Amino acid sequence: MDLYLTYKTLHILFMVSWFAGIFYLPRLFVYHVESDSLEVKNQLSIMEKNLFKFITPLGILALIFGIMMGLLSSNWSAFFAQDWIVVKIIVVFLLVSYQLMCWKIMQELPG
Repeated sequence: MDLYLTYKTLHILFMVSWFAGIFYLPRLFVYHVESDSLEVKNQLSIMEKNLFKFITPLGILALIFGIMMGLLSSNWSAFFAQDWIVVKIIVVFLLVSYQLMCWKIMQELPG
């Protein structure tokens, strides 16, 4: 199998898994804030921290395999001249910022 396709497959798998986690985390925040039970809040706090610890390596691996795909490009100027790759890099920075914002929210939640 072509090395590029292997990297692409791994990049997509890790990216989808990472997305699922970072977009589920705020749902846990909502449950946390809406709960009146301290026991439930404590359980949700554990779930939030475990999910965050689980999705962080997934995001890092998605980034690594995305970079590795880019490194296989022989013509860097043509690679970065494509509009989609510039947009993708901006979206990646936004998603990393979003995850960091979720981490900050997680630290500030009571319970």
